[in-house]
Amino acid sequence: MPSRLGGSEILITEAELRAKIRALMDSGILPRDLPPMKRTGPGEGIPGVQMLIGEQPEQLCTVCEERGPQIAYIYGGELFIVRLHTDCDELWQQERGVRARRSTSDQP
Repeated sequence: MPSRLGGSEILITEAELRAKIRALMDSGILPRDLPPMKRTGPGEGIPGVQMLIGEQPEQLCTVCEERGPQIAYIYGGELFIVRLHTDCDELWQQERGVRARRSTSDQP
């Protein structure tokens, strides 16, 4: 899954994205574990994690640094926001061990 980094014509490979994800996790920019997501109502305190879905055209993806991520994780009472494209989110989940890696033979 090649990606254009920062809107330039430099293509980065899935392996390079995975390496960047691991580096971002090592630095603490991407968390290895998120607090559990739970529903909260008015007056019930700060939720562990909020997940927002929808394109954010003016924002940059935390991983590939391209515009238009579709997912945002907000945690720590809105102190931390991780914005990701769906493909970058999938790779992050795999690197965190939340989802199994897809083998190339699983692809159509």
